[in-house]
Amino acid sequence: EMIAYGKELKAKLPEGVAPFVDNGTNQANYLSYFYTQQGTKLWTLDDGGKSYATVESAQKWLQMWADMRAEGLIPDADTTATYGETGADNSALVAGKAAIGLIWSNQLAGYQAAMTDILGATTLPVGGEDSYVIQMSQYLAISKDSANKEAAALFINFFVTTPSAGAVLQTNRGIPSSPVVRVATGVGASKTDAAVYRIYNAVADRTIPQGPNLPNDQEFVNELLLIGQQVAYGQSTVEQAAADLQALIERLAVK
Repeated sequence: EMIAYGKELKAKLPEGVAPFVDNGTNQANYLSYFYTQQGTKLWTLDDGGKSYATVESAQKWLQMWADMRAEGLIPDADTTATYGETGADNSALVAGKAAIGLIWSNQLAGYQAAMTDILGATTLPVGGEDSYVIQMSQYLAISKDSANKEAAALFINFFVTTPSAGAVLQTNRGIPSSPVVRVATGVGASKTDAAVYRIYNAVADRTIPQGPNLPNDQEFVNELLLIGQQVAYGQSTVEQAAADLQALIERLAVK
């Protein structure tokens, strides 16, 4: 459905603007989301740490993005390589090279501030097994050596569950975890923050607990990007890249 919408959108976009940002291999979370949908989780705590990743899932994922590139649904390799997609200052979306991109929900206000076009927000494509994770943005913790544990707990409770605190924080540090705070801050919220709340409410009944990252996660992120670039520049086939990706996962899992 997403790809079909992209084809419809492409016909209405000006030359040089793709329907989607290439988010195939520029970070690991979207890949992990897809693997979970496929029933082949990237990494779990089963048996002390186990991956269910398969080369078939890798090939499906990489082929989907290769097909999108071939059809002009994502920017070409050079354009994609120009933008790191880590924030509004290096985004193909903000630069007007693509109409839809994947970002963290608490980045939406920052992206909107960098643009004159009005941004909307929608959920990730669904299908297969439940995969949505409400990933923590920040944690508040109490030192085990604190002399005032009860006071500290009350302070944290105030930040997490009190509408007046939520009104100050809004979505800058993530979506409020308390439904009471979300309802209270949703009243009179900016259009940008209201869009983020709508996403949370839409997926709240189909989320799964946040799982662990693959061991040596940063190395995985770095190598994943290189694998994707090799396909985009024609230096590797999808089949070879899928095998390389599976080998990378297996190597890092035991490193």
